[in-house]
Amino acid sequence: MSLIATVYARALLDLADERGKRDAVVADCRAMAGGRDQEGPIESLEIRQRLEDPRLGKEKSKDVLRSAFTGKIETETLDLMLLLIDRNRLPDTGAILDEVVDIADREAGVQKIQVYTAGEISAASVEQLGVGLRRILGQQVRIEHTIKPELIGGVTVRVGDLHVDGSVRRQLDNMKTIILDAPVSDRLWA
Repeated sequence: MSLIATVYARALLDLADERGKRDAVVADCRAMAGGRDQEGPIESLEIRQRLEDPRLGKEKSKDVLRSAFTGKIETETLDLMLLLIDRNRLPDTGAILDEVVDIADREAGVQKIQVYTAGEISAASVEQLGVGLRRILGQQVRIEHTIKPELIGGVTVRVGDLHVDGSVRRQLDNMKTIILDAPVSDRLWA
């Protein structure tokens, strides 16, 4: 994560802690950021381009954000968005929102787990995976599911620095390597 995202995220969390609104602010950031495989409302390229349009101006951009989010998100979260417009940092919004969620999860002892599958899996399957991972890791987990059709089948899981690849793509690559590296005798063609 970038230093800029970390600084803004830490400042927002400190302010939220000071005002006793940490859970609500983190929930705002989680909802606004969307998931890793989807855009949140502020990350939509079309909306961001409109808000960054110099013809619109910073004050109009801030008015648009105020009218869209006042009463729907915490004041602290909205103030961050307005500050990002003032400082020409709107493109960093997604990274900052993700960092707020990541910091809050780490401090709460929640381990983020990224799960990649070739296709959609049921919510029950994701929950079952979460139960197994909670038992193995001994802590709460937050699963982020991303669909990667290039995996062909199977599942790939990333927990911090640990990467477990059980995809069909990986198995095919392994078989290819074994076949290509197999010793071939000159007597084969005799």
